Amino acid sequence: MKQILFLSFIILTSIGVKAQNITVKELTAIIEKDGEGAKKFLIGKGWRFLDKKGDELTFSYNGTTSDNGESFLWFLDDSSFFDANEVQLAGNGKNKFDEYVNSIAKRGKLISSDIVDGVLKSAYSNETHTYNVSLNRKTSIWYIQVIYNMESE
Repeated sequence: MKQILFLSFIILTSIGVKAQNITVKELTAIIEKDGEGAKKFLIGKGWRFLDKKGDELTFSYNGTTSDNGESFLWFLDDSSFFDANEVQLAGNGKNKFDEYVNSIAKRGKLISSDIVDGVLKSAYSNETHTYNVSLNRKTSIWYIQVIYNMESE
């Protein structure tokens, strides 16, 4: 019985680790791509392209609609405005959020942090990018926004 429980734990853990298979470094690099380049990269990583509305491309990971994915990514391809692309990522689970924040903290300096209505909101920045992160402490739903700092040019 212990072996079955242990094996189940290993399988569930590996599924959770694979669930959101994109790193902060990759999120930051996606900004440098155009919409087609971002789409090709994300599909290659197992993300499903859902929709394009104007300059915004929507993707899900392990889901077929905008309602049932494990995580979602929005890519704003606004290269007509000073190459100001933006990436937004949303998911669920405090452990994955902590992994992202630890990686972001190594890339930038904490510039603000606050808790509003149970939602932890923080912003980090370096010379080239700003990272806005939030975590709903009740639901463990998190959100990360990566923006290219236009002033850095």
